[in-house]
Amino acid sequence: MSRDAYYQRDDPFKIAYDRYKAKFGSDDILYIVYQPKDNDVFSDQSLRVLKKLQDELLNASRKSAEQKAGYLNYITEVKTLINAFYMEATDLDLVSRQFIGEQIPKSPAVRESLRQQALDYPDYPLRYLSRDSRYGGIMIHTNLGASIEEDIFIPDAAEGPIDLDERTPKFNAVEMDDYIGLMNGVQAIIARPEFSDYFTFHAVGKPPTYKYNRDVTSRELVLVIVLCLLLIVTVLAFLFRSLAGMLWPVCIVMLSLAWVLGLIGWLGVTITALIEVTAFMVLAVGIANAIHILSGYRLFRQQGESHRAALRRVYEKSGLACLLASLTTAIGLLALSAVPIAPIKVFGLFTTIGVLLSFIFSMLLLPLMLDIWSPYAERPPRCHSDTTPGIQVFLQKVEHLGYRYPYGVIIVFSLCILLSVYGITRLKIDTDFIKSLPESSQIRRDVGIVDTHMGGGQSFVILVDAGEQDAFQDPRLLQQMEALQNYALDTYPDKITLADSIVNVTKQIHQMLNDNQPAMYKLPETRLLLQQTLFIFNGTNARERRRLVTDDYSSGKIGLTLKHHGSRTYLPVIEDIQRQADALFQPLTATYPQLDVTITGRLSLDLQLVDYISWSQIKSFGLTLFMISLILPGVFGSIKIGLTAVLPNLFPTLVAFGVMGLLALPLDCNTLIVAPIIISVAVDDTIHFLIHYRSNLYQTGDIAKAIQQSVRQAGQAICFTSITLIIGSVVFLFTSNKNLQNYGLINSVGIGAALLADILLLPALCVVFKAGFRQCQPASLQEANTSWTNS
Repeated sequence: MSRDAYYQRDDPFKIAYDRYKAKFGSDDILYIVYQPKDNDVFSDQSLRVLKKLQDELLNASRKSAEQKAGYLNYITEVKTLINAFYMEATDLDLVSRQFIGEQIPKSPAVRESLRQQALDYPDYPLRYLSRDSRYGGIMIHTNLGASIEEDIFIPDAAEGPIDLDERTPKFNAVEMDDYIGLMNGVQAIIARPEFSDYFTFHAVGKPPTYKYNRDVTSRELVLVIVLCLLLIVTVLAFLFRSLAGMLWPVCIVMLSLAWVLGLIGWLGVTITALIEVTAFMVLAVGIANAIHILSGYRLFRQQGESHRAALRRVYEKSGLACLLASLTTAIGLLALSAVPIAPIKVFGLFTTIGVLLSFIFSMLLLPLMLDIWSPYAERPPRCHSDTTPGIQVFLQKVEHLGYRYPYGVIIVFSLCILLSVYGITRLKIDTDFIKSLPESSQIRRDVGIVDTHMGGGQSFVILVDAGEQDAFQDPRLLQQMEALQNYALDTYPDKITLADSIVNVTKQIHQMLNDNQPAMYKLPETRLLLQQTLFIFNGTNARERRRLVTDDYSSGKIGLTLKHHGSRTYLPVIEDIQRQADALFQPLTATYPQLDVTITGRLSLDLQLVDYISWSQIKSFGLTLFMISLILPGVFGSIKIGLTAVLPNLFPTLVAFGVMGLLALPLDCNTLIVAPIIISVAVDDTIHFLIHYRSNLYQTGDIAKAIQQSVRQAGQAICFTSITLIIGSVVFLFTSNKNLQNYGLINSVGIGAALLADILLLPALCVVFKAGFRQCQPASLQEANTSWTNS
């Protein structure tokens, strides 16, 4: 689940983030907002419970580090109102201290004075306390993803700044289990009665989000997949009215998946969440192949053929179609190896293997399974009704539409395409895991409380790297940082709530050194005065200074605290702030030619990744469709037939994404996975229809009769496949996660559209374009098919 797997080594976003981590360590923070029962974070009991909780977290972190066990050793710092960095001017000096410290004041008057100081201190409100003092904040800093060895044991200020070479950064790959383990450890502490009986906690950040995903969404997904398989089994049993018809397709699919997963394990390949897409692809193709064989076998048995004769005929009719459909889908998937993202390459390779395995097992094992147990009773009971006539009656009612009213059918489908294209123009790429959850879910309520009463639980980081020592002692550089902070806060007040940088502290110190005059809350205007101010800051609290600017004063950062929104909201914000940063700092490049200002941080990287993956999947889908469009003319030996087949394959995906646009459903990584599933089903159905159409056209020489027979012969299996997969997808509509609901809806719509396209649109196109094949004798075709089957 590591996001780093999706980036290439030379990706500029990853390079910028690595550069930031090398200078400042990890930016992964667990933010916990607490609400005391008395609604006052400055009451005596609130402060005492908070002090005890802070000590427990720090002690647990130290113990975990000493024992080198557990996940709490990821904690590097715990900041609250008790120990938050606070500066004040005395008659003799400038003092840096913990805000409340070890002794909790007993006097209500003293506590009230502290409350006012906290509300007046620029960096406290919305971070450590709400403006009405009903909520407080706990900032748990971690070394997830990167650590600097001396992060915990930085020398005292008297020892002076340490050399950067002595603070060697260490990068580490972060998995979902790391975040979940950290959250479990912290939750075990805050759940103790001495804390939970008095505080109500609201945790935000990656640890609680991933924990919810593991505890709720993933478990729900497992149940849904099991229910999906049960429904598919039930539908197969109903359609074939046979336990064999239910059992054998599932065996083919499960065997194929077992081989794919076993091969992945033996090769030691690291897999990602895209393995779920592989499973559904193998399910779709495997079920389709098995249903086409079983449906054809059943149809020939009902026509009076013996078991062996029915097997021979169904493999003559459908075997070649299964081969061509599987090869076409496999080649299209294999084209994903050209996408420069490692997990997508792995997905393309092993999904191709899974598709081919499902074909091989359908060809080699399914006949043996049917020898053991076939889905056709020699003497079915009288009370045993057969579903086949019902499907055939439906097909006979619609089969004439394609060849009698071809232009009308094409016009109707064209209107649907135009409406779908309009819907696609309204489609928005947006990934927002929190908003996909039910409003009643704990994590969504927690995010809402943090956004409403505090500054929010997300953050961006702006890395300002001058590339030159002592650059941050130049007032011009800090002035531009201040201008950029103000731009972000003033332009996006509903999204960006706080800005934290060396600018804030420098202005505070400058004000304190000038008798706390409000007018002096500004940056020093000369380099000498700025140097003196920074020297005082470093001597007062070197650790806090290192959090904002490097020891050689060549790089600094701006932390922006955000309220929760999805990628669609924040990606334009990132782009706009980056443009503003480039414009503001451009005049300084003459002095600092290596100056680089970049928006980075884990959230920024994740948002870019979501957009990156989404567009990569769109491109890979286009590449797959392009490959299939090249393959189909060669498969049928006719450019006209190949081009005729492209539109029915494209139509389902256009309709699926068009419906998303019309319903204002966001296009994200989850809903994008329906594209390869839909196109694989559409290609499978199209090839099966055209193989039957070619055979019937050779025999009759009449397009209308060939279409009629093809709809009756291939249409039944196409309907069975579509009904099975649609019902399997509908179960996702009953999950609590909106992303899974959207997946179920769009998958059902796309597969249904593929069914209509192959039963109605494809025949109409064959009539209008007079689709034919290279002339050859029917006998030679029969001979070729028989030879292929026997071999």
